[in-house]
Amino acid sequence: MQKLVCFFFFLLLISSVTGQQVNVFMDETENKSFLGIHGGISFPAGLYASKDPYNSGFALPGPGVSVESAWFFSKWIGIGGRADYNRHFANAGAMEVAYLNLLEPGSTLDISFSGTYTIATAMMGVFSNMPLNRWIQLTGKALFGPFYVATPQYTLTYHRSFIFYGQTLEENWQEIHSSGNHWEFSYLVGVGVRFKPSNTWSFNLCFDYSESYQEIPYESYSEGVMYDELGVPYNGFGKESTSMNRNFRYMLFQGGFSLFF
Repeated sequence: MQKLVCFFFFLLLISSVTGQQVNVFMDETENKSFLGIHGGISFPAGLYASKDPYNSGFALPGPGVSVESAWFFSKWIGIGGRADYNRHFANAGAMEVAYLNLLEPGSTLDISFSGTYTIATAMMGVFSNMPLNRWIQLTGKALFGPFYVATPQYTLTYHRSFIFYGQTLEENWQEIHSSGNHWEFSYLVGVGVRFKPSNTWSFNLCFDYSESYQEIPYESYSEGVMYDELGVPYNGFGKESTSMNRNFRYMLFQGGFSLFF
């Protein structure tokens, strides 16, 4: 965060010592539409990325790409749309450690994921542009629209052997949690810096943030045998329908290009 603040102060310093302040949209003969394509790293945030065994997504950073376009009807404000696609990997190792801390000593646990978390958005709203000098502009956006989430399938395998009143008991348990998907309306906000060496293209650095609370339905299948505190065995529950209730947050850091037309 300190590096980001210093970077913006550096931009402001450049704007104060370089030539005349110019608004690139002040010339009525200049085109006001743009198309931007970006790629970078998408970071999960909040409980979605935490290692809490009770309500965490155990999500890791992954790739993210976006496409956006807007038309500026004034010097500073425009309207447009944006779509992005993000993949977040699942941290199976951290999930195993967190769950093992809840189990009895001597337990073994193996967790494997099939696929990744996927987040995709398609939103519309307001775009802004503030020139600092002839070559550098600050940009911003505030958008609203569909927010889609797909979760990966994962398999949990558990084993424990222990002595209960002189008798050796074996616990073997397996759970398969299917993938699921859902969407809700949500918002996205973002800021960026645009380096514009000409009137036809620019290089951009962007930071975007979005979140959405989702109730994602999925199926859980369990089989095996375990024992309660009295040594009474119970078997797996077979197939059950349930849901994952979580706030999915992510931050997308990207670089890319815009074309003006």
